[in-house]
Amino acid sequence: MARTQSSWESKLRPELEPRVVRDPRLGDRLLIATPLLIAEEIARVPRGDVITFSEVRARLARRFKADRTCALSTGRFAAIVSGAVGEDIARSRKSRWPIWRLVRDDGVLSPNWPLDSRYRAALLREEGVRVTRAGVNWRVLRG
Repeated sequence: MARTQSSWESKLRPELEPRVVRDPRLGDRLLIATPLLIAEEIARVPRGDVITFSEVRARLARRFKADRTCALSTGRFAAIVSGAVGEDIARSRKSRWPIWRLVRDDGVLSPNWPLDSRYRAALLREEGVRVTRAGVNWRVLRG
């Protein structure tokens, strides 16, 4: 039997609610965000600027009065947003969120996302962001 592949759009899961849970290992308050919360934070980044994963997690933790935001789910949810934006582009629709403005903490554009890092680098350059090739990856030059 052939496996049906879900669209990235369906993985956005608008019915999901963010949760603040007690981390049993560290005892602090951990926010489990949602894909659309990640998208919201990215949408606040002005044209010509970028935001790191740590900055997104810190903003969300403050917003929801948590000690921190789960790094693993943030990364997974950002990849989902990337896929949904890729579907927008493939359907000749305007991108809903500027996912290309989200970079890893070291400035590298996440290489394994559904939306190609070379394409994201080109979009950043169009916005005036300095981007360079760093081996097989693309890196934003800040400062």
